[in-house]
Amino acid sequence: GLDISATIGDLRYLLNQHELANVIERNYKRGEDLESDFLHFSKERGIYDQIRILDDSGQEKVRVNYNSGRPSVTPIDKLQNKANRYYFHEAFELNPGEVFISPLDLNIEKGKIEQPLKPMIRIGTPVFDENGKKKGIVLLNYLAGQILESFEQMSQRALGTSMLLNGEGYWLKGENKDDAWGFMYSD
Repeated sequence: GLDISATIGDLRYLLNQHELANVIERNYKRGEDLESDFLHFSKERGIYDQIRILDDSGQEKVRVNYNSGRPSVTPIDKLQNKANRYYFHEAFELNPGEVFISPLDLNIEKGKIEQPLKPMIRIGTPVFDENGKKKGIVLLNYLAGQILESFEQMSQRALGTSMLLNGEGYWLKGENKDDAWGFMYSD
């Protein structure tokens, strides 16, 4: 399952990269050193689908995709603006040192739910420049499929029917596969 303290440690490690401070001071001019650090980190950890820096307008500035163990840096023209996504606002509103952890939901790319379904927990924290001005967020997309798998294995050993709901009471896993993730599709 998700080891929250290890993940927060990962976030702090990325936040304290010297190269990240340089990139922010240069107003997000892309730093190849930072990108190679993120690539290496992505490959080593193997649990984050995406590692991103978003600026204060919600625009992705750096994004490394895990790609099933073959991490790659997203080209500038493929970076997206996530200003309208709840996780950007929630993480950006925080104070220094505070961490946002999202509910479990599905990944959305270019406004559509990614297929095959990719369960995700997002962990983010704000980024500040050396003058203490908030400049954006660092965001990790934790691949949460293994949490659901371990839930499924546990429930196979249990008597009766096991169901997994999110905080609003929507199905994540239940008897009827069609019920799962219904909240992601509601208008």
